Amino acid sequence: MYLRQGPRPGSSFCSLLSIVELTMINSDTRTQSELINNIKVIRLELRTHRDQIGDYRCWVDDEKLYYGLLPELQGRAASVPSPDQFAAFCTAFHSNRQNPHEARCNVSTDSSKAPLHLQYSPDLDSDLNQKSLQELRDELNKLIEGIRDHQLKTHLQRTHVDDASLYKLLPESVEALTQLPPREEFLANCARYNQHCQRSPMDFRNSEWNPE
Repeated sequence: MYLRQGPRPGSSFCSLLSIVELTMINSDTRTQSELINNIKVIRLELRTHRDQIGDYRCWVDDEKLYYGLLPELQGRAASVPSPDQFAAFCTAFHSNRQNPHEARCNVSTDSSKAPLHLQYSPDLDSDLNQKSLQELRDELNKLIEGIRDHQLKTHLQRTHVDDASLYKLLPESVEALTQLPPREEFLANCARYNQHCQRSPMDFRNSEWNPE
């Protein structure tokens, strides 16, 4: 259904979101092609959020999703949390975003500091070609509202259950692999990223980060 790939230079995140930004203003005036494009972009970002594994996963992924896809947040400058708040978000992520009932497996503990770049079969979105103009509008609105619902909880409150609800917006039934590296290792890597973002705020919410 999809292929996991390792990190590579560059990212589709910003270029894809520019399509959404240009057409998000008035959904009622969009053509069928524009609506399909917008839905595909959002679905791709949801799949990318879902399919990060191990130490590729981070609470900042939520920020990228919200500020990249929600019309009311697009274009807002990134604001780096204080060092203590940043660390608290990392701790909460490790505590709350792993499904305790998930079968344990050997996840990568290599702190890559960049998202996995994934390729998906076009067939995953083939349902869109059968939808009417109104059905496409409804689908787009459902995706946006689902992301808003996910954002309602804070980084300290959000759990793997909220993530699972978010991924149910997608047409395919694929469960996320939520297992993270051991707590001490994960938080140590988070601390490095925290320090980097405090020194270089422009890198916060960026698609790529190369550790020093």
